[in-house]
Amino acid sequence: MSLRVVKPLTIVPAMLLSTDVPESDYAPYSAATTYELGARCIVVSDHAVYESLVAGNVGSTPATSPAKWVRVSATNRWKLFDLVNSSRTVRAASLFYEIKPGAAVNALAVLNLSGATSIRIRVTDPVYGLVYDRSTTLISAPAFASWYDWFYADRVSDPQHVALDLPSFPAATIRVDLTGDSSLGVGTLLLGQAKAIAETRYGSRVGIRDYSRKESNEWGDVDLVQRAFARVCSLPAIVPHASKWRTAQLLDSLRATPTLWIAVDDDSLLTVFGWYRDYEILISYPTFSELSLEIEGLT
Repeated sequence: MSLRVVKPLTIVPAMLLSTDVPESDYAPYSAATTYELGARCIVVSDHAVYESLVAGNVGSTPATSPAKWVRVSATNRWKLFDLVNSSRTVRAASLFYEIKPGAAVNALAVLNLSGATSIRIRVTDPVYGLVYDRSTTLISAPAFASWYDWFYADRVSDPQHVALDLPSFPAATIRVDLTGDSSLGVGTLLLGQAKAIAETRYGSRVGIRDYSRKESNEWGDVDLVQRAFARVCSLPAIVPHASKWRTAQLLDSLRATPTLWIAVDDDSLLTVFGWYRDYEILISYPTFSELSLEIEGLT
């Protein structure tokens, strides 16, 4: 079982060829408009939403006026590229993105999905034509389903999908089509090169870091407020002695960097999008070393 990492490719506007997700969260910024406190607008050139910090705000460009404007988020069209996994690009029933990365990529992931029922990924090269076309159903049967559950219980929508077999054509365009219900949304769409850095061993531990509020008053009443959580994962792995220095160099370069960590292919629980808190290489055997990784996912 190879432990793979995918460092996301930064998607810039020139790479996005087409999409059916509108960029109409708010009205575009106008220098002639007077914005009141809390009013919002979008700056299309930045693909960002800004909020006014003062009343009577006129003639102050949002991107260059931090005393009068604050950046709230990417626009709906660009939220899936901002690497903030908790914010989603939403569009009811279906959406598509067509991207020309301008580099060879072999991995694609859509994360923090909501309401998705299927995905189709196509890779088209200008010389060789359509070189990859795969559709996948994202609806799963209930866990531990009995025959009754199989036919009548609610189906569960997979929260993510990872494809690690894209053909590497540097000039190709990649099209992603998602279908779903009225709540269809995508937290992150990332492209990159999947690189094996070690061999995963049995004994991985997976859990969450919960940011929900749990408070008790003097009478013992408990106030529970559900908030975001982050997936945490402890991964044991082994690295051949000949590769330990390259593995350490790669991990050093990924510090404080949102990265997709894939401990086992086709295992959503052991696929985490986040950052590593620390790693340790123990040189314990004549031919290989032990690697331990502590990974924390993005909320």
